[in-house]
Amino acid sequence: MSVAVSLSGNEPKRARLDGAVLRSAEQLRAELTTLVFTPDRLVVVKGGPAARRAYIDRSLGRLYPARAHISLDYAAALGQRNAALRRVAMGVSHRDALAPWTAQVADLGTMLTAARRDVVDLLQPWFAERAGELGLACDNTKTCVALFAAGAPCSNGDQCAYGLGCAGLPSTCKAFPKLGEPCPDGACTELGAACKSGTCTAYGFAGAACTMNPDCSPYYLTCSATQATGFLSISKM
Repeated sequence: MSVAVSLSGNEPKRARLDGAVLRSAEQLRAELTTLVFTPDRLVVVKGGPAARRAYIDRSLGRLYPARAHISLDYAAALGQRNAALRRVAMGVSHRDALAPWTAQVADLGTMLTAARRDVVDLLQPWFAERAGELGLACDNTKTCVALFAAGAPCSNGDQCAYGLGCAGLPSTCKAFPKLGEPCPDGACTELGAACKSGTCTAYGFAGAACTMNPDCSPYYLTCSATQATGFLSISKM
């Protein structure tokens, strides 16, 4: 097996495997079994969430090779959508041009989130075991504990199993309501929804009717007299 990686200040990193050009150098992670630890790896712990997402995506390529392409596809679709967004803002393209890319970003984002959760679920038992051996404290008993199931008492959402949140009096882990469902605890499961008048309601995006600023997505600047103004800008997952 032969591997070649070329670096250039003016071009993206390129990789070849047995003479064949790879779509991305990241594909090497799925083809070669290697383990490298350098001081900069501590950024996974000390750095921001982007570093941890990237680490999980690399693990995804190793654990589920058939799904390794999802993060690359998402990044490509996101770049295309944001480019289209800039063209709309400049007035050289119609707002309708955003729709196909918005749909693709949403679909790929859903797939990527599910894949990342599968990676975390797979690694969690081993991570908890190693963390316990290292003396890492995850609760007030200095012991790594499993995430709480629905109905368990909680003090914050980080303690609850995936898909659950912490709410109510007294606070317990529970599944938050979806769009259109009552929200007695003032919270909804979708990121693009808010509890309004006791019901989970979707935020207004570009062109949506609104009566006040809270009707619009937090990414919007303001609400005009008849419709939401501004454009939604999605950041990398």
